[in-house]
Amino acid sequence: MSGFESPVEIAVNTNRLFMEGLHGVLDLQFRNRSGTDRFDVDASLSGRALVSGVRRKLTLGAGGTVKRAIDLHLPRSDADGLGSAGDARFEVELIVDAGEEGRHRFSGEFTLAVLAYSEDHNHINVSINKLIEQTGDKAGMGAINEIDLSNLIKVPNNLTVNERITQKRPPRFVPIELEYGGRLEEIADPVVHRDVDSLDRCSIVDKGTGSRLLVITGQSIVLGKSREKADIVIWKMPRNDEHDHATRKISGEQCRLNCTPNGVSVEQLSKVNPTKIDGHAVSTTSQISLVAATELLLPADLGLRLRPLPLPPTSAEVLGNWQRASTPIFRQRCDWSRQTGLGGLLIERTDDLATVERYLWLVSAVAMPMPCDGRPRQDHDVCVLAMPSLHVAALQNRDTLQVANIEVLPGTAVPVGKGDDLVSGPMRLLIGDWLQDLGLS
Repeated sequence: MSGFESPVEIAVNTNRLFMEGLHGVLDLQFRNRSGTDRFDVDASLSGRALVSGVRRKLTLGAGGTVKRAIDLHLPRSDADGLGSAGDARFEVELIVDAGEEGRHRFSGEFTLAVLAYSEDHNHINVSINKLIEQTGDKAGMGAINEIDLSNLIKVPNNLTVNERITQKRPPRFVPIELEYGGRLEEIADPVVHRDVDSLDRCSIVDKGTGSRLLVITGQSIVLGKSREKADIVIWKMPRNDEHDHATRKISGEQCRLNCTPNGVSVEQLSKVNPTKIDGHAVSTTSQISLVAATELLLPADLGLRLRPLPLPPTSAEVLGNWQRASTPIFRQRCDWSRQTGLGGLLIERTDDLATVERYLWLVSAVAMPMPCDGRPRQDHDVCVLAMPSLHVAALQNRDTLQVANIEVLPGTAVPVGKGDDLVSGPMRLLIGDWLQDLGLS
C-alpha cells in the first residue's frame, strides 16, 4: 500500500440531476484499485443535503467494486427561487484498514448541482444555463443540455424524475480527489468519543449567577428584531413603551456577520435603517477590527460590542491534533481559525440585558471567557469549544475540567449535549437550550 495514496477509490455519479423539493439519491462507487489486497473501509459523508451524517462500512477484495446509494432530502424553493441554480457540497472521509500496514485516513470533497424545481420547464432551462455559466462542466453538468426537458416535466406516476434522468443519461462515476491524513496508529485520538445530539446552538448558564452565554455556529449569522428571521434577536431592554417604540426602527433582518478569508465582516441588510461600525455607516459590507473591540450601533441607539476572540497561544498545536482526528467540516473551520487567528466573536449588549445575556458566535475552536458574570477573565477561566457537535476542552493545567462527570485532560476534547454540567474549580455551568428571554409576547 502506498503511504500517501489511497488504495481505495471513491467516485460519485455526476450525471444525476438534483431538483429542489424532490427526493434525490446520491450514487457513490468504491473500487479497490490495488488489485491485490483486501481492505476494510469505513466511509463517512457530510453535507447540507443530508439530514445527518452518513457512515458506510464495507470490505473490498482484489479488484472489487461496490456501489452505495444515499438518500438526499433537498429543500423546496420558495416562489422567488424558481429558476435559480446552486450546488450541494459534500465532504467525505475514508478510513482504510490495510491489515499489517495499519489504518490510514483520507479525506476529500465534491460538489454536485441542485436546481430549483418548477412546473414550467422554461424556469428549469434558466436554472441549467445559469449553472453551466457559473460552474462550467466541473460537476459533469454539461450533460444536462442533452436532457429532453419537455419529456422530463411529464413524468409518469410510476417513474420519478431521478429515475427518468438515470435512463436518459447513463451513470458517469468521477473519482473524488483524496488527501492523505496520516496513519491512525500514529495519531493519539484527542477526542473523547461520546454519543450526544449534535448542537448548532445552545446556552451555557452560570449556575451561580444565572447569567447565560448563548452559543451559535455557522458561516454567517443575522441580527435583527424578527424572531423568525434573525439568529440573534435584538430588542431594546428593559421593556417599556419608549423602548418598544424605539425598537421599531430596527429591521427584522438588520445586518449579517460573515466569515471572510481576512476575518469577519458586517453586511448591511436593512434598506431603510442604517447600521454603524465605530461611528461609520455600513453601506454594503465593512470589515471589523481583528485586534480590538468594535462598536456596532443599531437603530434605536442600541449598541453592541463585538470582541474578536483570538486563539490562545497554546491552541495551535491542539488545533492541529484535533484536525487530524475530526470530521472534514471541522477541519475546514480549524483552517479558518489558524489563518485568521480567530475562533469566533463575542457579542456583548450595552443595555440593561448586558449583565444577563451575552452571545458567542463560534466558528471553530476558541477561547471562551467563563464564567459569564462579567468578572475579569483569569487564565484558569479559559477552555476551548468547537462546533458542530459542541466540544469542550481544557487548555490550562491549573484546573481540571469535568463534563458530565468525565474528566477532560488538557488538549483533549469531549462532545457535550443538553443537560450536561461543566465543572472547573469554582465554575458550575449548565448546557441548555438556546433561549433569549426578551419578554416578548
